Amino acid sequence: MHLTTSLFRGLLACYLVLVLYLATKSGLDLPVQVWDKLKHAAAFFVLSALLVPAFPRFTLAKRCVAALAFGALIELVQYFLPYRSASGLDLLADGVGILAFEIAYWVSRKMKNLFGMHHSK
Repeated sequence: MHLTTSLFRGLLACYLVLVLYLATKSGLDLPVQVWDKLKHAAAFFVLSALLVPAFPRFTLAKRCVAALAFGALIELVQYFLPYRSASGLDLLADGVGILAFEIAYWVSRKMKNLFGMHHSK
């Protein structure tokens, strides 16, 4: 395994632990707020961005399924915590973040190809 891939896998693991901690810590479980959904989208945008270098052979579908499965796991865990609640809207916001990253990633690859900045392996 390439050193860069290993480093990104370690970074991804730390990020997953951080997100899981933040999602399960005790705190105020507030009603639906736009800011909360933006935080979900941003967190899953970053998660998706880390999946690319951590698992370079993953297809778009595998990245999306992996990220969304993590979001579903968080909601499942929150369902069983008395001080948290599961939310389909949170999972939807996670999906929006994943989709936003994938669109940005696709555009950036197209722009590189358009301007002749090809990625060398």
